[in-house]
Amino acid sequence: MLINYCLKMILKHLHNALIIFLFTIFLFSCSKSDQDFVENCADIKTTPYWQSRVMEFSMEIGTWKARLKAAKDKYEKSAIKDMIEMKENYRDVYRNAAKKSLNEKLYEFPSFEKNFEKCQKLFFFNPEAFERLYK
Repeated sequence: MLINYCLKMILKHLHNALIIFLFTIFLFSCSKSDQDFVENCADIKTTPYWQSRVMEFSMEIGTWKARLKAAKDKYEKSAIKDMIEMKENYRDVYRNAAKKSLNEKLYEFPSFEKNFEKCQKLFFFNPEAFERLYK
């Protein structure tokens, strides 16, 4: 049972590595402007998700700050401050996601990767119309 689970996990990671490899090959075969159009499309489709994560972490930060005010023990306060700092770091990752390089976005955000695949298919279906939409 454990061996089957381990094999499934290894195959999943190999599958992800293969997808990223194929994306890299695709990107080198495209002109720079084609790559930019596809990336812009994926950014636009992923932005609502990134914004929702920023809002989610902002709300959690507010909750933890309220708990910090109510905390009496110095150890509890220290732990809560660490939690607030961690949540702020996660919030900043999503807030600045669109500014990352394409390879970083493909690696760090599965939702971006899926949207990039969709945009790539749309681009191949009709490149001229796609470029007009995602200038």
